[in-house]
Amino acid sequence: MTKQELFDKFVELMGRFADIRAVTALRDGFIMTTPFTICGSVFLLLANLPIPGYAEFMAGIFGKDWTIPLNAVAGGTFSVLAVIAVLAITYKYVEAEGCDAIMASILALSTFIIILPPFAANRTVPSSTTSSRRPGLAATASSRPSS
Repeated sequence: MTKQELFDKFVELMGRFADIRAVTALRDGFIMTTPFTICGSVFLLLANLPIPGYAEFMAGIFGKDWTIPLNAVAGGTFSVLAVIAVLAITYKYVEAEGCDAIMASILALSTFIIILPPFAANRTVPSSTTSSRRPGLAATASSRPSS
């Protein structure tokens, strides 16, 4: 088997994998989080630009606490990413199934909040999107129309 044949088989296999509805929903859901990720990253970069003398220059213009609002925007944006991912992934998956995507997204968000660890629910939404995939895909089963 030549390298080209092996590559062609790999591309075919990955194409079939990408056509799975759950994978497509994950892809589309995470694409919907991209603007928020970029926004938070820009503010984080502006607050912590790695140029010698930048922090002192900005402190001279805006005062010594000039990074606080920029870090607040970045932290808030990254903290809400898991919630956005739950809503977006659920919406895209249920929409592809032909069901009521809004209600399923609300159900997934409720499920996500319920399964949060107690300390995280009292402080802030976790910035990790690891646990945000499960409620979205699980909520789909309960939102399918009965046949």
